Amino acid sequence: PTSVPVAAHAKQHMPCRTAWRPAPPKNQALSCKPFGCSKYDNPALYTSDDSFSEALYWDRRYQRDGRTFEWYRGYLSLEALLLTYFDPEQPLLQVGVGTSILQLDMVEQGGFARIINTDYSKICIDAMAAAHARVPQLEYRVGDARQMPEFED
Repeated sequence: PTSVPVAAHAKQHMPCRTAWRPAPPKNQALSCKPFGCSKYDNPALYTSDDSFSEALYWDRRYQRDGRTFEWYRGYLSLEALLLTYFDPEQPLLQVGVGTSILQLDMVEQGGFARIINTDYSKICIDAMAAAHARVPQLEYRVGDARQMPEFED
């Protein structure tokens, strides 16, 4: 049988033990159970059964893990780019905000006047709106990026 080095798995999940174990069947993600971590700790381990396109998936994920998370980069590494292409005085629409705090840093450090943040996870939007209730420049709305008639192109 084919084996998968757990050392490769260990690079994605710490702490994990270095050992060899049987490879999972095709179309099945590498299991984390023997390592005491969750498959949700690393998106690379998701299977095709995990549905990123469904709000219910994200509601469950944000309900389970309330931490903030930057999918790409934080404000300091993007500051020059953001200030080059966006006028801080003009409203900005952030689609798929998740639990990012980029928008908070854009207001507090970059002086952005108004950022409308959308996500189709109501749980996520409710949590972010509550966390940033003291910041009037940030607005949170439940919305689906595939259909947003309230915003012009």
